Amino acid sequence: MPWRERTVRVLVMFLTALKQMCGFMIMLFTGYVITRQGLLRERGVEDMTGILVKVLIPVMMFNALQVDFSAVLLRRGTVMFLGTFVMMGLALLLTRLTAGPLHVPARVRGDWVFGAMFPNVGFIGLPIIAALFQEDEAIFLTTAVIVASNLVFTSLGGRVIQMYGPGRSLDKASIRTLLGMFLRSPGMVGFTAGIICYCLRFRVPEVIGTPLGMLSATTAPLSMLTLGAMLTRCRWRDIFTDKYVYALCGIRLLAVPGVMWLLLRLSGAGPMMRVVGAIVFGMPGAAVMPGISLSNGGDPAWATKFTLLSTLLSTATVPLLRLLALL
Repeated sequence: MPWRERTVRVLVMFLTALKQMCGFMIMLFTGYVITRQGLLRERGVEDMTGILVKVLIPVMMFNALQVDFSAVLLRRGTVMFLGTFVMMGLALLLTRLTAGPLHVPARVRGDWVFGAMFPNVGFIGLPIIAALFQEDEAIFLTTAVIVASNLVFTSLGGRVIQMYGPGRSLDKASIRTLLGMFLRSPGMVGFTAGIICYCLRFRVPEVIGTPLGMLSATTAPLSMLTLGAMLTRCRWRDIFTDKYVYALCGIRLLAVPGVMWLLLRLSGAGPMMRVVGAIVFGMPGAAVMPGISLSNGGDPAWATKFTLLSTLLSTATVPLLRLLALL
């Protein structure tokens, strides 16, 4: 490919991704403004979060599996599912190895590990992937990552902060409870129903499929509005002065997705799998991180700063990760 044509392709791909991310940021700040103006209150934010988690995201996961059966696609989804466990283990190892040399304070070390392990796949990742790619395969692969990461999150999420922070370890009863909640969660129900229909090659009638598609389309704007509303809980002037937050953002937004892309490339995965894996693992910190930190002995204020800053910086890093499709 001539260098001029390649340069034009790179610029078009980057600008397209940047335009999508700017659109998401506009929706995010819309949520921030309407909440600050009192048009959306705390109870409303909780209700919107419930609608997203219990209805829209499960519908989107189910809808992503309403495609023609393909053994190749199923195999790729399985690779992405298993790769998620490997990548989370490597992210944990990476943060454990860097915490000492970077002199990360003990009070935030649990949040430091948690932030690198758990990207915001469902709340932000799935809508962004749906916007950047038109192929059903991209959403299918992202759904596989969501299920795997949720399994790790519900079984080990809080324990990660307690093990590496100042808190206490979870007992076995707590782990069993979390696993039970995961298996009964709306997202798992949506995925299970979708994968059964997919394997049985069953497509819902158009009269049902059309409204499901319309509901799926509302996931992105509602998730951005909700996240913007959550950002009103932060003190902006405290966000940009913590060097450890910047360091973790570098790990979360660049190092982890880079390693994921390299692993998939070495495994022989195709361009779609590589770029989707990199973008999904290059998502900002999980929106639930401050709450998990609060309930497990971490530093919720620091976790909030990381969640916000990583979300803002992802506007620039996601378009860069999109260019990995060319490598």
